[in-house]
Amino acid sequence: MRFAEGMACCNPYREQAGLSCDYGNQLCCASSAIERMAIGMPSGIPRLLNMLFDTFPASAGYVMQHALRYADPAVALDVAAKYCASMQSRADRVAFKDQVAGYLSAEQLATFEERTLAEFHRRKASTNRG
Repeated sequence: MRFAEGMACCNPYREQAGLSCDYGNQLCCASSAIERMAIGMPSGIPRLLNMLFDTFPASAGYVMQHALRYADPAVALDVAAKYCASMQSRADRVAFKDQVAGYLSAEQLATFEERTLAEFHRRKASTNRG
C-alpha cells in the first residue's frame, strides 16, 4: 500500500489497472495499515502517521483515532504534536488541533498541546540562528 494526496487507490496495482476506490475506502485502508504496522513493525508508525496526515488532511481526527486505538498512544501523540508544530500557519495548526482534540482525553490533550508548543519553539529557535 502507498498513500499520497490525490491517489485513486492505495494499492498501486489497482491504480495501474485504472481502478479506484472512494475516500471512505481509502480511510479504511489507512486504518488497516496503522493496525498492521503497529503489530508488525511499530518503529514504522511515525513515518506512516506523517504520510497519512499528509494524504488525508481533512481526516486528521480519523487518523488520530485509529492511531490511538492500534499504536502506542504516546508515539501517536508525539507524532501528531510534531506534525502540528510543523504546519506553516497558525490557522492550519488550530484546525489540525481541532480535528484531533475530539479523540483525546483531557490528559492526552494537555500532553499534545505541551509537546506541540515545545516543538514549535524548538523549530522557531533553530531557524532563527542566523
